[in-house]
Amino acid sequence: MQGVYGVFHIVYLIVAVMAMILEIIILKKKKISDDKLQLILKIEGAIWLISVLLNRFVVTYSDVVINNREGYTWLNLIPNTYCGICSLVLSISLLTLKKDNFIFHSLGYLGLVGGFITMLYPDFLDSQSIFDLRSITGLLHHTLMFSIMLKMMLFGYMQPTIKKCSYFTLGICVIMTLGVLEKDAFKFTKAMEI
Repeated sequence: MQGVYGVFHIVYLIVAVMAMILEIIILKKKKISDDKLQLILKIEGAIWLISVLLNRFVVTYSDVVINNREGYTWLNLIPNTYCGICSLVLSISLLTLKKDNFIFHSLGYLGLVGGFITMLYPDFLDSQSIFDLRSITGLLHHTLMFSIMLKMMLFGYMQPTIKKCSYFTLGICVIMTLGVLEKDAFKFTKAMEI
């Protein structure tokens, strides 16, 4: 029942995928205006931001206060994974920047793939219950990252081109630099899989 591909994870996947497909079908049929699409994306972006901030807090609280893990401090609120940093930066960017901004092209592809992979294989479910707040918020922010980035591409809010794909290299460089900073300056035990 628990764990990756346990009953609860499969039910979550079915509900999440059906909700995504239904939303895309409704938005396509309604032929919504750019203003309404922007409003929908900003509302979902706010929910996404809340979910990633809540996830960072509950994971850090668990590591620092409950489990007293060696090497973990409140500095671990700073995201130390690709998905964590993508969710944080992309959700804030969605709320504050205009469509087709270079930030979306810098981190959006990584967010799309990372969100999809973690939805399908959330390895953290092997060590914690799906009903653990860390699991629920983790699944939610990954699912929102995939769903929102997919909608942004499908509806032209982010228009991939060969030229704009070069921003992806810049995004990866910035993330790796942050990972090195987290390991060297903040002494994180794990940062950006370095």
